[in-house]
This record gives sequence, C-alpha cells and structure tokens, in this order.
Amino acid sequence: MRSEGHPLERDHFVLARYVLPVTGDAAACVREVRKISSTYEHDPALALSDALAAGLDLLPPPLVTAVWGSMLKGDDFCITRVPGPPSETYLAGARVEGLYAFAPPSGAAMNVSLLTPTRRESVGVNCDFVGVNIDSAAVPDGSKLAACLEAGFEGVLCLAS
Repeated sequence: MRSEGHPLERDHFVLARYVLPVTGDAAACVREVRKISSTYEHDPALALSDALAAGLDLLPPPLVTAVWGSMLKGDDFCITRVPGPPSETYLAGARVEGLYAFAPPSGAAMNVSLLTPTRRESVGVNCDFVGVNIDSAAVPDGSKLAACLEAGFEGVLCLAS
C-alpha cells in the first residue's frame, strides 16, 4: 500500500480487521474477500498507518513488540505480504529458486506470510511458498491446518486455470 519513493523506508503495515466468510465455494469466497478488502484501499484512515508506524519506530523494540502483540491478541490470523528481490538472487553461487517469508509471532493464533518477487517472470523465483507460524495453544493440530491450507490453495489456484 506504499507508493514508490515513500519516505518511510522501514516496515509498512496497514492494520485492517475483516470478518471473512467461510464457504466451500472458492470462487465465491475469493469474490467476497476481494469485495471486503477493496473497501479499505482508499479509506482515509490509511493515512493514520504511516503516523502510527512513525510513532512506533521511535519506541524501543520490546515496547513495540508488546504494543503490536496486544493489538492482535484477539485475532484469528494475520496475513503479511513481503516484497521479494527485484532481480535474480544467488547464494554461494547457486541460483535461489524459492524463498519463504516468516513474520514474527504477532499475538494472533496464526501468521501467514507470502514473499512476492517484484517481477516474477524475469526473476525466476516461485511465489508459491507460504510461511505459517502458529500458536500451538490456539492451533493444536498443525498437520490438519497444513492440509486444510493446502486444499484451500488448490481450490483457489484451480480458478486461475
């Protein structure tokens, strides 16, 4: 949600809470989520996120972690998209073929992160790697959650074909 050349160079976030539908129809779910999330894209309150980020940036990291965690404690999940490298990436001379992003635990029961390369077709890095952190007290069966996430992604990806 940050435009190129934005003065804040560090992490940028927009805190938006949605009540999402639970449905077996992937197409209907994607349409509804898009409808819900698009209502916030031009919300005047987005300007507050920069002010909040600037204010949090002045605080000591342990205090920021405590404040951020308390804001998300009642949330079921937190979703993060992390911009990836703008060009092909190498590590010790080997081309990197996939990258995972893992957001730090935020206080939510589950954190889902997706790293998206700037130019997928020219970078050659897959965008289909998702990092998931869970609070095992809130999500006691991580294997079942992983299977459900995989089935959900398959349903959504089938829409693209």
